[in-house]
Amino acid sequence: PRGEAALAGEVLWPGGARLAERFFGGAFGELAPGAVADLVVLEWRPAVPPPAVRQGELALLWAEAPAAWVIVGGEVRLREGRLLGVDEPAVAARAREAAARLLG
Repeated sequence: PRGEAALAGEVLWPGGARLAERFFGGAFGELAPGAVADLVVLEWRPAVPPPAVRQGELALLWAEAPAAWVIVGGEVRLREGRLLGVDEPAVAARAREAAARLLG
């Protein structure tokens, strides 16, 4: 199989790409022109070897890993943990205000 298919099989829940295609349209689960291929690279360095788990369950271990890189529509939006193209302090302030309203 192609490299990206093998990678997707290691980290996606079985059938995840088909389910996403059904609900969102587009081609998922492959890195190819025209496919929905937004990418997130996590900064994940486990202290111990990861346990032997079923496909898809390994992603649960990444839940608290910070994103290092994000590419959306072929454009880098997060580089080395830094958000590009937006005012981070303004976004953080709006998030705090929204949280205060929600929890208030």
